[in-house]
Amino acid sequence: FRHRRLALIFIVQSNLLYLLSIKLRFGIPLDMPFFIKIFNFAIKQNKIIVKPEFNCCKNVWYSTKAPADNSEIPKNVIQNLHSASTQVENGIIYDKKPFKVKLVTDKTYSWCLCGHSKNQPFCDGSHKNPYVQIKLRPVRFKVSEEKDYWLCNCKQTSNRPFCDGTHKREDIQAKR
Repeated sequence: FRHRRLALIFIVQSNLLYLLSIKLRFGIPLDMPFFIKIFNFAIKQNKIIVKPEFNCCKNVWYSTKAPADNSEIPKNVIQNLHSASTQVENGIIYDKKPFKVKLVTDKTYSWCLCGHSKNQPFCDGSHKNPYVQIKLRPVRFKVSEEKDYWLCNCKQTSNRPFCDGTHKREDIQAKR
């Protein structure tokens, strides 16, 4: 994709779209929110066409803040069936912002609590690596209705796996 002074080079591998390089004529560094705006602009201009089989993130959006109109925190329908949601420790802070994802009913999800998953906010089994020695286990959960949910990425929430605004604390925002 090219637009004026900007060139983005993408590669599709294993059904995922990776950013290969960002080139600016004047060498200005790009932060993630700016990159997402550029990426969305490129898609709207039909300069980047993502085929349906490669569109892995159709219902997933990265956001800097949760919407103000949805103040009710959802509940994990199967919380009493799995003890992982009652673990005392919290995982490492993966990100300082929640993750919006569309979840469906009657499907069991595994939310990463350790913070090491490459498939955040969902578990990819990274906690099973014997060399890392992670004691935390993923939180299994279901939802009561099909809609968009905000999942915690700071891993410090008291309402696992849903965001409760804990990421707004100064100590979490101060993390790198």
